[in-house]
Amino acid sequence: MATVPSVTDNVLEYLRTLGYEGELLNLETLEKEVKDGILSKEYVDIVCTICNEIKELYHLEEAVTIPSGPEDEQTFNLELKAFLRELGCGYSSLVTDREALKLPNNRMLLLSYILSEVMSARITKGKNSGKSTKSLIPKDPVGYNLSRLIQFYGLSVPPSSVSTKNVMLRLIAKTKERLGELPELERGKLLDGMVKQPLSEVQWADLDKINEKLTQEYAMRREMLLKRADVTVRSFTWSDKIKGKEDSFEQLLEEHKRNMPVTAPVDISRVLAARADLAVVEGPASDNKRSAVTNVSLNKILVGKVPDRGGRPGDIAQASMPSFKRREAPKEQRSGGFNKQAGGGQRVQGGWSGQGGQG
Repeated sequence: MATVPSVTDNVLEYLRTLGYEGELLNLETLEKEVKDGILSKEYVDIVCTICNEIKELYHLEEAVTIPSGPEDEQTFNLELKAFLRELGCGYSSLVTDREALKLPNNRMLLLSYILSEVMSARITKGKNSGKSTKSLIPKDPVGYNLSRLIQFYGLSVPPSSVSTKNVMLRLIAKTKERLGELPELERGKLLDGMVKQPLSEVQWADLDKINEKLTQEYAMRREMLLKRADVTVRSFTWSDKIKGKEDSFEQLLEEHKRNMPVTAPVDISRVLAARADLAVVEGPASDNKRSAVTNVSLNKILVGKVPDRGGRPGDIAQASMPSFKRREAPKEQRSGGFNKQAGGGQRVQGGWSGQGGQG
């Protein structure tokens, strides 16, 4: 059984194929320079050179600049992550993990990836390693997609003598081979495209116009969102507690800006690749959506028997309301005094008259 080449072996092979004649062709030197990372001039130079060539070939926005020293390591790694994200790197750890590029194994993986990308780009553009690539830069993503397919299938990068057509035929054969390994149901879903029949030239032209309008809409919304973010961040800097920390706010915002592509990453090829299930939009109350929220470990906890604390509405005695009585008007009193029945006399107007004997 043939042994699978290691990442380091792939890097050495790619360097030789690209015509590199520097010190990194030596295995021990390569491992040492990659281990040193930003401290190694050879490592930094080759990474920046390859990334900038890929940028030119694929018309990318992000660029990687040579750091001035070890103190710029964080900026250098951020630029690399932004570049890899725009390039569509399939190694998620290199793009999302902030500490990934601090490990020598990941730096070797980075070197292998960008070397394979630049080789694929040169093949699709008909370039030789010693010629300039700026004059024949296409605006279509063919080379970019080809390099991603080669990487996905784990194929070795073909030499420059192999034509693009032969590369495509090999990829098609590999795709059919992979589809044959899937169950029939899954294979049917993959082959059930949203576009059921070929489109005419007029329809393709209309589709291009629609995509162009949507791309402009995305760009306008992006600019509006970034402007709002700038204003919001600037309002925070007005506080006295933020004095001296303005740079940290700007750096945080700039990092998020890099994650947003300038143009929408949608082209016509995605229309052809769209599956029919993309047109099915599940509502928020559907079984799949609801189970994704409710099917958690917390909902599987069963509460044991608890004491009866009462409080049921039927167990509470109703308060008796007093019967209704009509209010009576107060009785009128006689003016002029009152009658004294016991031990005294009757008071009349003008004095007293005793009912007993007078002495």
